[in-house]
Amino acid sequence: MLSFYRTGLLAIFIAACSTPVDLAPPPASERDPIEGYWRFSDRLTTLRIATCESAADRLCGLLIQFDGAPASRNYETSDFGKWGERKCRSEVLNVASDPDRSGFYIGDIRNQKDGQVYAIELTLRANGILEAHTFLSVSMDETAEMAIGAALGSPPSVIDVGSYLARALAGKELHSEVERWRRISYPHDRCDRPSITTHKGHSE
Repeated sequence: MLSFYRTGLLAIFIAACSTPVDLAPPPASERDPIEGYWRFSDRLTTLRIATCESAADRLCGLLIQFDGAPASRNYETSDFGKWGERKCRSEVLNVASDPDRSGFYIGDIRNQKDGQVYAIELTLRANGILEAHTFLSVSMDETAEMAIGAALGSPPSVIDVGSYLARALAGKELHSEVERWRRISYPHDRCDRPSITTHKGHSE
């Protein structure tokens, strides 16, 4: 009987040692330079930028502060898959670093106010500043949809083609905006974590 219990304990010990555990976040030296919290110039919007869960080679920005009720939902987007989702902690930024330019990132960002998706270029500056250049552009999905539709005998309208070409050829001239985001240590009043008043009267 004693041998049986010893065998059982040994099996439990081996299983426990072989069970994967959650790893701690990578040390700061291994994180991407723009990971962290960034506040927009409107002082109302804050993103938390971190490695995307779906792609380890890309960075995603989650909305954790915005002008509106924490429980509000997105009914402005034209993306059916995101229609009606909660704005709080929604993914609005998706970028990848440029291997040829240090501190430079390209991707897209969704305006949480009107649902419009813009191309974005991020440039890391000194003193905790991230320069965000947004402009109209076209996506690979839109290009593929137009190509598939044409192949299946449903070509896009003249208006759609004109809009596509205008954005593809002169997107930066049609709509171009540059903002300066500022790095902050930790945002208070996050939409997903209500402020807690401490015994000293401070919010955490």
